[in-house]
Amino acid sequence: MAYEYRVVGINVNPAPTPDPAKASEQLKVSKEFIEKEFAQHYENNEATNTPLQIQKLLNIYGKRGWKHYLEGNIGNQALIYFRRPIGQEVPCLELTAEELATTQMLSINQRP
Repeated sequence: MAYEYRVVGINVNPAPTPDPAKASEQLKVSKEFIEKEFAQHYENNEATNTPLQIQKLLNIYGKRGWKHYLEGNIGNQALIYFRRPIGQEVPCLELTAEELATTQMLSINQRP
């Protein structure tokens, strides 16, 4: 059976606390909008919780037919390997705002 693959790297270095002002500049929306729409993200420091980020990625990819089959690391990056059979019917699900935020740093070729 032939497969297509995705490899996603998670930086396991301590990350700075999320900054809604910086995010609002990058996304060109108000800081208040960011704080309101992603309140849980900023209140719980989810961006600095590596196991939670990995859990979210596993769920995002799983909903779209990707199967996690391996993990590893290179330096300070945890690598998560996914695959799915070529030709498999894949659910066409748009990414939610939270999923977009979780995957925004990935290359377009790494997204689910």
